Amino acid sequence: MYCTCVHDIFCTLTLDMWSSAYDCRTILLSIQRLLGEPNNESPLNSYAATLWSNQEDCKKMVHKQYMDNI
Repeated sequence: MYCTCVHDIFCTLTLDMWSSAYDCRTILLSIQRLLGEPNNESPLNSYAATLWSNQEDCKKMVHKQYMDNI
């Protein structure tokens, strides 16, 4: 399954590959996969894709954002 993010969560599962056999569990697993394995090949946000590819920088940025907002 191929997922990408454009404004809202968008999965091809919801368009051309939709089947009435899909249930809530399938949809939630698709979202979980999207969050765990984002598509960095054609990102909507190139900065986020760059950060995701360097996990150390990503962790630092998340930590900084957290500390700035608590």
